[in-house]
Amino acid sequence: FQDGTSFGVKLAYSHETELLGTAGGVKRMGILQGVHDTVLVMSADVVTDIDLSKLLQFHREKRAMVTIALKPLETVQEFGVVILEEDGSIKTFQEKPRPGEELSHLVNTGIYVLEPEILEMIPEGFYDFGKQLFPLLSKGKVPFYGYVVPEYWCDVGSFEQYRQANGDALCGKVRLEIPGVRRGDVWLPEGASLPEN
Repeated sequence: FQDGTSFGVKLAYSHETELLGTAGGVKRMGILQGVHDTVLVMSADVVTDIDLSKLLQFHREKRAMVTIALKPLETVQEFGVVILEEDGSIKTFQEKPRPGEELSHLVNTGIYVLEPEILEMIPEGFYDFGKQLFPLLSKGKVPFYGYVVPEYWCDVGSFEQYRQANGDALCGKVRLEIPGVRRGDVWLPEGASLPEN
């Protein structure tokens, strides 16, 4: 990806000699880039076609300081779940509940919208969104909301999940541009052909 020029974006990188955690890494990038505007954070180990413009619209309409994109799932044991108030504000979190003990089926997708004031609340060094910042925010007076996304989302942190996301993409369950041509249940590269029998 280099500096992003060929994609029409500007990319910057932060090499961590010591791990900074999910929030600590975002704080460092905010300092390096001199961020003074709304920040969109996305985990890199997901496949999704979430409409980010709707997420941002919700964030702005609620006048939120932080908004977390949430996805309803049947099996939630591998994720942090979020419990919402009726107005969509976040009441509390439950980290990786055991089967039958889950208080919600809304999982944290790792996609967040933050106002720059939140970056100031994050101390320098190692700091985690799910384990430190978000539980702190849910106890305070900060406008903190969850946005339930209807679109496709799949964590690909394991081989099984990665295989599932690939299968879903090939079956058209997620809107992705797949190079090549689809012939029935088979994807072929441009110019390739299959025998008729």
